[in-house]
Amino acid sequence: MSWPQPNAHGVYPATEVLGLPNPRRGWRGCDLANIRLLHLEDGWRCVTASQLSNCSGHGSGLSKRDCPHPTRAAAIAAGAARLRVRMEKELASWNGGAEARAVLRWLDDIERGLAESDLFAGLAA
Repeated sequence: MSWPQPNAHGVYPATEVLGLPNPRRGWRGCDLANIRLLHLEDGWRCVTASQLSNCSGHGSGLSKRDCPHPTRAAAIAAGAARLRVRMEKELASWNGGAEARAVLRWLDDIERGLAESDLFAGLAA
């Protein structure tokens, strides 16, 4: 298998991106939130990003410094947990209310999907 290569700064392109599109048409072209995944020989890595209309946001590039996870599902779960903490802080500050709730619902769907895939994997074994 051919593994992705980093750029000159050690940042890798994402292997996969799970994104929640921003419902505000044309707004900066950014997802409301996303989980970016990278599959390397030693495991899966993830980073998260968000951009709310109150100008609150975060994001970073994927690098070898990010903690490897043994499976894609584990990396997604870790990214979802990290993003959930951020969105709960947004709700507590009341600034990003509706958008933060939308991200939390999206994370619920992702986590439900992971739980269902674990259930079916257990039945197949």
